[in-house]
Amino acid sequence: MTRILSLIAAALFATSPAQAALVADISGTPGSGQTTWTFSGTAVPDGAGSFNADSFSLATIWSGLGDFTALRASILTDIQGKARVRIDNETRWIDEVVVNDANSVRGDLFAIGVNGDENFAFSAGSEITWQGTLTVFGIDINVLSEGGLPSTFASSTFGVEGVQLDLELNIAADEISAVPLPAGGALLLSGVAGIAALRRRKKVTR
Repeated sequence: MTRILSLIAAALFATSPAQAALVADISGTPGSGQTTWTFSGTAVPDGAGSFNADSFSLATIWSGLGDFTALRASILTDIQGKARVRIDNETRWIDEVVVNDANSVRGDLFAIGVNGDENFAFSAGSEITWQGTLTVFGIDINVLSEGGLPSTFASSTFGVEGVQLDLELNIAADEISAVPLPAGGALLLSGVAGIAALRRRKKVTR
């Protein structure tokens, strides 16, 4: 029994690196004109690349994400919140997100931009993590719902050299909770119920 448990644990440990990915959970209320991006996860690339700190190019994007957006080459910098990327022992803040409705051959594109004067470089075997939450203005959840909501898109293709760097985008609309009844409305309803009860009581005593 102990040997079986050891084998199962070893198998889980062996498969865990393949399951690792950089995850971006995107949510928003349709029609609000803003979305919330929550970053988590870890990935290890199989080659060298970098995240953009100046101008975007095919060398700094993920491609092959399917048909997830209707926006054409939209660079979004109107952002609130804090999210950061860490490569090994160095950290940069995310200050841009890019989405692009590309052709059917390449698939839609996604990228992030980071602060600093130079691109944020990584090499094969680097440990890349990102975390934090941003509110991005000027992009509605409706333009990220080409296939309906919720949707999940994944790609491992980063840059023109085709570096493997696993990414997962999860896109969902915020749940709209029921509007709470105002306190005055609740009091009014209780008053009406009380009057009705009194009328029933009078009928019984006659």
